[in-house]
Amino acid sequence: MTHTAYNVQDGMEPSTHAEAINGPQGEEWMKVTNQEHQSLLENNTWELCDLPEDRKAIDCKWIFKVKYHANGKIERFKSTSG
Repeated sequence: MTHTAYNVQDGMEPSTHAEAINGPQGEEWMKVTNQEHQSLLENNTWELCDLPEDRKAIDCKWIFKVKYHANGKIERFKSTSG
C-alpha cells in the first residue's frame, strides 16, 4: 500500500504580517490576528512600560498557519505571536 501526502494550498501561509493582511486571504488573517491580540490583552500577557536605557526590547513575530480537514479543505486560519 502506498500513501501520498501533499498540501493542496502550498504557499498559502504568509511569512510576515504585511504579507498576511495584504494577500488574497487578508480579511481572514486580519480577523484571527485581531482575535489573538485581544486574547493577549484580556489575559494580561504583558504590561507596557518604559524600557530602561541599558536594555534591549525582545522581538515578537506573528506565525500564520492554515489548518485543513482530512479532505484538504480549509478548516480555519490560525495566527499566534511568539
